[in-house]
Amino acid sequence: MTIKKGEEWGTVGTLPQGSPIASSNRDLFELINTGGSLDGPIGLTGGDLARTTGATASGADLYGEGRPLLPIDIGTVALDDEDRFFAAHVVIRSRWWSGPVTAVLNVSFVGEWNVAPRSHPNDGRLDLVEATLGWGDKIKARSRLRSGTHVPHPGISIRRVRTATVDVPPGHGVWVDGVAQPGVRRVVCGIRADAATIVI
Repeated sequence: MTIKKGEEWGTVGTLPQGSPIASSNRDLFELINTGGSLDGPIGLTGGDLARTTGATASGADLYGEGRPLLPIDIGTVALDDEDRFFAAHVVIRSRWWSGPVTAVLNVSFVGEWNVAPRSHPNDGRLDLVEATLGWGDKIKARSRLRSGTHVPHPGISIRRVRTATVDVPPGHGVWVDGVAQPGVRRVVCGIRADAATIVI
């Protein structure tokens, strides 16, 4: 069951020996896109989901008692005709960040940027962020992204959604949990509530 306002999130326990551990966005992307990896808990020591949840443990610490066990939603993304899962985000942008930027997030952070400050990885929603800014405004927004104070801004829209369809503009690429997906022209995202459990 997804979290509701005012409720405690998750339980405490330990990561079973032999469970996978992800230390980056790419690690987690590869784990959740491998058959069977959503059936048991995943240890988390790095990446944007870790930053969003406040994970601080090293790999060895995760096997100790009293670790937070957190249910999380997993994003689904259809890249033209190919389906993938994502734990953190799908980003659609040009190589040099010119033109519009679109992100579909299950977390708050993209790297050190607090892009969607109110996003939660277990609320049954995705955050659809659409930004159309001139270079001057992009520079200003960039300086505020670490603290999440780039919004509200008339050139930045953030909406809570269950699904999102984005046609990829010419000259733009698609990154799923930081992993480039070349040649994609349309992205369709959805959400699977309570699809996995992480230990932090």
